[in-house]
Amino acid sequence: PKRISLVHPLYAQSENGTCLIVKDSVKADTKQFLEKEGLIGIAKVLSVEKLRKNYKEYEAKRNLNASYDLFLTDNRVIGLLPKLLG
Repeated sequence: PKRISLVHPLYAQSENGTCLIVKDSVKADTKQFLEKEGLIGIAKVLSVEKLRKNYKEYEAKRNLNASYDLFLTDNRVIGLLPKLLG
């Protein structure tokens, strides 16, 4: 993959940033990749297991939603998100 610089990006850099939801087994690899490639803007890498444990309650889900401007997910876990996040 190559990085393409956009004059007018779709999402501006913000304080809240982006949350990336990934499969449990690739969380560490994903963090290393982001650091190695110098990708900025992804404030948190969240595994499905952490999502399942820490965000069971409705209020916790609302706080998670308010904490980030954009959520990205791995296509392998996208089918689990409706059940986990409601």
